[in-house]
Amino acid sequence: MAYPGLAVELVEAAVRAAQARGVSKVATSPGGFAPAYLAAGSLKRLPKAWRIKRNGFLARHLAQLQRNEEPLYDTKGRPTRRHLALAVWAYSPDVRGLRRWLKQQGYLTHTGKNG
Repeated sequence: MAYPGLAVELVEAAVRAAQARGVSKVATSPGGFAPAYLAAGSLKRLPKAWRIKRNGFLARHLAQLQRNEEPLYDTKGRPTRRHLALAVWAYSPDVRGLRRWLKQQGYLTHTGKNG
């Protein structure tokens, strides 16, 4: 399955939020997915090996989300650790809600058109 990619500015904001909460340390590290995606600027320009890894990561985590009936947001209205991890990998099942939260928290200072 193909998962649409988030806009670069949303991934940048999600990385900052994830780092603040200690989420996705490997994916946000210099050799991780997030820097590769941000450097590429889009899924189309992302190397094929990273697209394959991304699809595998998203399939596993979305299956766990569904199987365990996990919410996307915690009781305080914050994206869960899993939701932030998905966003670091340039995907969210709720782009509008994620964008709104990132903006409200000051992680997103400018909003583009695509997710």
